[in-house]
Amino acid sequence: MGALRPDIGPAVEAALRSVAAHPRLSGKVALVGMAFGGFLALRAAASVPTLAGVVSINGFFDLGGFWDALPQVYRDNMRFSLGGADVRERADRFTLARCPPPTIRALILHGGRDKIFSPSEAVKCADICVRGAELHVFEDGNHVCNNIPWLYRPLVADWVAERLGA
Repeated sequence: MGALRPDIGPAVEAALRSVAAHPRLSGKVALVGMAFGGFLALRAAASVPTLAGVVSINGFFDLGGFWDALPQVYRDNMRFSLGGADVRERADRFTLARCPPPTIRALILHGGRDKIFSPSEAVKCADICVRGAELHVFEDGNHVCNNIPWLYRPLVADWVAERLGA
């Protein structure tokens, strides 16, 4: 399988081709990612303009920018996930600052009490979305808002359903 890569777009495009070939599906797809997946979803949305929308839940804007502030257990996890001899150098590649911005509608959600990725990362993510982003920072939410699923999950479901024309 290998280490995580920031250039997720080609993998998402391959998955979309597979979905498009299914006769019982509409071909409309919205991408939803949580935590590191929230970053990857936004990164993919920059290179896959056919997506109906993108949702980032407690994602981040620039992993290298706050690397030193991450809890040690998270940095240890990233050493495995990012691979390579210089994990800090690899972390610096996971940024939205030096890539094209998402060109589709976005929903950005974040927990105000997230101790891993600061809510300020969500604001930066929303700010770069070309077609705008709906930003919600849930004051009492923790990392990926796991403590308040009844607040954010219906919002995500309704937002995605609207994008898909359901």
